[in-house]
Amino acid sequence: MRRAELIRQLVTKLQPVMPEGVHIEPAGTGVVATTPRDILGFIDLGEDSSGGSLHDAEIREIVSSLLEQLQEILTRRATSPWPQTNAGASVLPPPWVDVGRSDIRFGYSVADSGVITLSIPR
Repeated sequence: MRRAELIRQLVTKLQPVMPEGVHIEPAGTGVVATTPRDILGFIDLGEDSSGGSLHDAEIREIVSSLLEQLQEILTRRATSPWPQTNAGASVLPPPWVDVGRSDIRFGYSVADSGVITLSIPR
């Protein structure tokens, strides 16, 4: 899997769980989070230096970085809570990532009982 494809798939999976009014999309070397009135932030996921397929450690780093930075931006800037919680974005537990042979599972909280648990094929 290449970096741009990974980012695109992550955004596709994460968009439905974003707080109301928040939109995320791939942009350059990362992801931009916006509302209809404001840019919440840009998450820079680094340049693609290899140009080839990503290794497990690179996938884990990209996914973790995106989840951590997205949580931070939304905790600081979003005005509506994550749909999976009854409180603000800051109540989300830390993100987790599990890179398997056939898929990449990720979310917020413990993998077995995650508040948000998503996966993409590898």
